[in-house]
Amino acid sequence: AAASAGTAFDRSTFGVRAIDVVPGTDRVVAGTSRCELWDVDLHPERETARVMTRGHAASLRAACWHPSDPNRFYTACARGAVHAWDAEKTAMIKRCSLAFAASAIAVGGDAENDAQTHVA
Repeated sequence: AAASAGTAFDRSTFGVRAIDVVPGTDRVVAGTSRCELWDVDLHPERETARVMTRGHAASLRAACWHPSDPNRFYTACARGAVHAWDAEKTAMIKRCSLAFAASAIAVGGDAENDAQTHVA
């Protein structure tokens, strides 16, 4: 799904369920109970918020940026789906299903060698 420019974030209709910041920046990804992924820039000179994509079928429970790739992040939802995302292209690049609901996610590894990326 494509990003929506100018969409307002209305806290009264849904809540943030997952959040993570790109290491060393003011950029945040936030996942909501309505399955939306928000790309938020908190820098005082660039404050923006946009819906990056919609892709999960259940409430997001966890989000985590890749530690060395500022354009890749991972999400997990209440139905056990784990997705890998390309933030620049606003596209899901990988998906797997767990036999249980996910409540946390952690990522480690080398962005240059995808085989060395570990998601837990």
